[in-house]
Formats: sequence, C-alpha cells, structure tokens
Amino acid sequence: MNILLLHGCWDTGNVFRRLQRELTADGHRCFAPTLHPRDGRHGPADLARKLAAQVDEQLAPVEPLV
Repeated sequence: MNILLLHGCWDTGNVFRRLQRELTADGHRCFAPTLHPRDGRHGPADLARKLAAQVDEQLAPVEPLV
C-alpha cells in the first residue's frame, strides 16, 4: 500500500521517521515529504500544488494512495 504522511505547520517529514520505518518493514511504501514554507505563509493552495508535484514524482497516476 502507498501511504502518504503529512506533517503539520513548522514540522518536517522527519517527524514520521519511526512510523515510516515500521510501515516500510511491514511492506508498505511510505512518503513523508517536507513542504516549504513550513509555516504555510503562501496558503494551503501553494502547499497543495507542491504536494501534488511530489506525489506525481513518486507514483504513477493510477496507483492508489492513502
């Protein structure tokens, strides 16, 4: 299963390091990108576009993602 882990404001994808290791060991494919700017100063639409670009780099369009 492809799993996307999203950090909150001022955090990074590293906050999920342990969970990502455990899920990967269970056979899942995990993504925990760090979105910039981490304080969201350009709004959620900006971060959503950046997230979509990162997901598109990692997955084919038909692959499911949770």
